Amino acid sequence: MSPSPTSPWSELPRRTWVLVCETVKAYFDDKVPRLGAALAYYTTFAVTPLLVLAIGLAGLLFEEDAARQRVIGEVQRLAGADAGRAIQAVENSGTPTTHRIATAVGLATLLFGGFGVFLQLQDALNTIWRAPEQPAEPWLATLKRRLFSFATVLGTGFLLIVSLILSAVLNWLAENAAHRMNWPPELMEWVNIAVSFVVVSFLFTVIFKFLPDVPVRWRAALRGGVITALLFDAGKSALGVYFAHSNVASSYGVAGSLILLQLWSYYAGQIVFIGAEVTRIHDLTHGGRDPEALQGQTGDRRKALVQEAKDTEREASERDA
Repeated sequence: MSPSPTSPWSELPRRTWVLVCETVKAYFDDKVPRLGAALAYYTTFAVTPLLVLAIGLAGLLFEEDAARQRVIGEVQRLAGADAGRAIQAVENSGTPTTHRIATAVGLATLLFGGFGVFLQLQDALNTIWRAPEQPAEPWLATLKRRLFSFATVLGTGFLLIVSLILSAVLNWLAENAAHRMNWPPELMEWVNIAVSFVVVSFLFTVIFKFLPDVPVRWRAALRGGVITALLFDAGKSALGVYFAHSNVASSYGVAGSLILLQLWSYYAGQIVFIGAEVTRIHDLTHGGRDPEALQGQTGDRRKALVQEAKDTEREASERDA
């Protein structure tokens, strides 16, 4: 009598536990806390100009003061109230008085700060993915590869700005719809939450797909992007509770807002890198011997990927046993 087939749903708890164990092990093996510290340093210089640029673009739809209030409100929704106030404090301390100059300066500083974030983020993802050192290649090929990856980061930054403005517009529509058409404001609120989640999931998916110097399957990148977006939302709430019951901002005086921003950037980076670890483990476990997962890899690198996938599956089996 043949054994009855195992339901995929019955395997879900075991697979989830194995994934959690593998992620925790890889988290410490790759020294992710150190990677997050470096990323937080560069992110501090990129967040404020990103906000200035978003306010400048939103000013095309709203009055400048209204645009600032709405964008800051969406930042608080995305990052949490305390982090949003810290970003607002840093933005207020360095915003030029002229609206157009502020937007131009924000764009220039965003390019500079974004390049630092790009280099650190790509280096961290390559560390997580155990990417081999790139062989010597013509400088033009290196420039093209770097520009493509940098354009990916700028594109995600632009999409983030668009999502902030879109959320502000949806909130404005919700206010008017509730006032003029008697629509339930909860409906537009849920639409806003859904749109924000889809956009953030897509941003993480694009980063996990294109930034590492190894091929990543779309399925693995998408799953990692969705999981990271969920972790980001959960982490935002947890960080809000932590910041609300801590004296971080007041302990550092005038530098409190900057310290708070760096702390939020650090913890947010940890969440992103945990999502990257989940993406890598899923890709190796479910696609290590898939030709699509090994596309573009030859010789020793291909053998190493196959062997790593086998080792991951063997360790999971031994742990279950």
